[in-house]
Amino acid sequence: MSTQDYWGNLQVTTKQLTPAQILQEQASALNERTSPHIRASVATFGLKQRFHTTLAVTAPSLGGYDLDIVTVIFPLRNYYPLVLSDDLGDERSEVTCNSEQEFCDKLHQILSSKRTTDTLKSLLLLTAEEVLSR
Repeated sequence: MSTQDYWGNLQVTTKQLTPAQILQEQASALNERTSPHIRASVATFGLKQRFHTTLAVTAPSLGGYDLDIVTVIFPLRNYYPLVLSDDLGDERSEVTCNSEQEFCDKLHQILSSKRTTDTLKSLLLLTAEEVLSR
């Protein structure tokens, strides 16, 4: 006698990227440009039916100095709408994104903003000074 399977169709057919995968792509792109001075990483943890994913940078030569760049909070199902937070601002600012395209557009604005690029340039300069002072 065989056991019946009541789980329905679980075949994954979508090509949609998760918000965490999109952040990981951006972390990889930054690592290609700034490694070994700055290392970008993505961390995700689940809480009930939501996921919190943070893109952060670490400067190993500065004692492992860590800095969060953005945080995304998204639902387990469908991923959207999600909340994107700019963690570099004086006050944390949040925006709701209703689609992958809107998320990518807002993420691009934050990552290419003057505040973000100036912050990364400062970290790169500090790490260069630290390496030269050894």
